[in-house]
Amino acid sequence: MACYKRRAYIPRGPRIKRMASCHPNKPHRGLELCASCYWTFERRRRGVQPIEVPNPTEPKACAECGEVKESAEFIARRRNRVKDGKPYVYVNTSRVCKPCEYKQRVQFDIEHRNLQRARNKRRWENPAYRAWAKQYWDGKGKDVRERHWKTEKYKVTVARNGAKRRDRLAQSSHTLTSSEWLQLLNAYERSCAYCGIRNVRIVMDHVVPVSKLGPTSKENVVPACDHCNSKKSDAIWEPLRPIHALSWQSQ
Repeated sequence: MACYKRRAYIPRGPRIKRMASCHPNKPHRGLELCASCYWTFERRRRGVQPIEVPNPTEPKACAECGEVKESAEFIARRRNRVKDGKPYVYVNTSRVCKPCEYKQRVQFDIEHRNLQRARNKRRWENPAYRAWAKQYWDGKGKDVRERHWKTEKYKVTVARNGAKRRDRLAQSSHTLTSSEWLQLLNAYERSCAYCGIRNVRIVMDHVVPVSKLGPTSKENVVPACDHCNSKKSDAIWEPLRPIHALSWQSQ
């Protein structure tokens, strides 16, 4: 006779996502390998080569703007797949052209910016992710950044941003003197005006940023650490001690 007694509920712990040994930032798909490495291993083991599906070369109309363009104007995405035991490369061409797809991505980022920031904040609060990010940027990421710094695109971007900042500095007023900056440093005890950290590199920061035509004066400049200066970007933060409350200005 079957037992109809209800089984006791045993709560399970959080599901642990197993990561691949070849790429720690990707989940494993078998043999402790990620999907791409696993199928590369399978192709070598089976002794077969993937079949490359050619891209359609005939022009087609964009589903967004309706213009007829060449196949090179559409993004082609390749996927490793298996059919009847034989691996092949599936090529999928986008329905919209590259300029329209770029506009869609920009619009999506604008509409979901707060959700993406919340997701990035939750991910950064995870100690395991912080440890992986530090290991990545200290290793492979450092090489990626150094290669990017040598590209012509990065040099053009740096020159363009520098020209914009010089133009904005020329448009705003500049009345801060060296003695007033030294008095500011002494008033804040050579610490960051936002987080209060000491014994680090201190730089000059504008409370109202230069991008918003903030003046370079003793009423708008505070000392800040590199981390706060970079994180603040073009926002307006309130210092721990307001500038107007400093004792040196009343003298």
